[in-house]
Amino acid sequence: MNNENHIDHVGICSIIGQPNTGKSTLLNQILNTHLVAVSPKPHTTRNRIMGIKNITSDQEDYNAQIVFVDTPGIQIGRGALRAYMSNEAVTAAGDCDLMLFIVDASKKTALDDLLNLSAVKHTNVPAIIALNKVDKVSNKKNMLPFMETCSKSGRFQEIIPISGLTGNGVDILLHCIAKTLPQGHRLFPTDMVTDRSELFLISEMVREQIYLQLEDELPYASAVVVNEIEEYKTKDDIIIRAVIYVESESQKSIVIGKKGQRIKEIGTKARKIIGTMLQCESHIDLVVRVSHSWSHNNQGLRRMGYT
Repeated sequence: MNNENHIDHVGICSIIGQPNTGKSTLLNQILNTHLVAVSPKPHTTRNRIMGIKNITSDQEDYNAQIVFVDTPGIQIGRGALRAYMSNEAVTAAGDCDLMLFIVDASKKTALDDLLNLSAVKHTNVPAIIALNKVDKVSNKKNMLPFMETCSKSGRFQEIIPISGLTGNGVDILLHCIAKTLPQGHRLFPTDMVTDRSELFLISEMVREQIYLQLEDELPYASAVVVNEIEEYKTKDDIIIRAVIYVESESQKSIVIGKKGQRIKEIGTKARKIIGTMLQCESHIDLVVRVSHSWSHNNQGLRRMGYT
């Protein structure tokens, strides 16, 4: 192995599953960084987001570069935004070396949810199941029938119980993924974590706070566009100017809140996460604007950066 770029296992692993199964939480755990927006609400992830994990194992004498692709939950329903998110997931499922199916072990319908995914039925790409949220399962024996059925299907290389939240079982999962990927050369530099821009990552952290702080359907009608990042006082002190778009004047009032308290709180909490992510002191200038029915047509999606 004279070529320093040669490693034993390398490839693209698409993370696929129903909404709210913990796909993004798992990716953040694997990368040990807050890369992807997470919230208890389904459909928080809207885009395919790449995260790169480099593994060096001295004990077993192998190296790996796993290029994870986090995807939106498989969508059911109408509307341009839902169609966009569904296409993001389907495209990722068909353009990878390995599919990692995330299943919520705490749900009684976990098996039906998995078998209903078209990606399971209509592709021959190797697949592994991560039976997630085992920390919420009081009786672990209840998972055995599901694991046995999946094993007998012959469709999956491994079925691994994990907790993306606590990290339990994640090392075992990474080992299985690495061993399943083909041999090859690194696709990306070892110091690269994602291909997404700072503008995109910042917009995701602001949108995460909208999901966490606002109730009901309003988060799904919102989008965040970062227009500018500039040095504020020093190179380690930046100011971010961004726009939160909603679809009606009533939604705008909710996001702003009484005497501007809600938007201030969104900015304050997002600023802390962004500062840690970018390793600098950040300041956020947020404004709220109305773009009627942007999520219902392709033109509106393009304005918000969903292309």
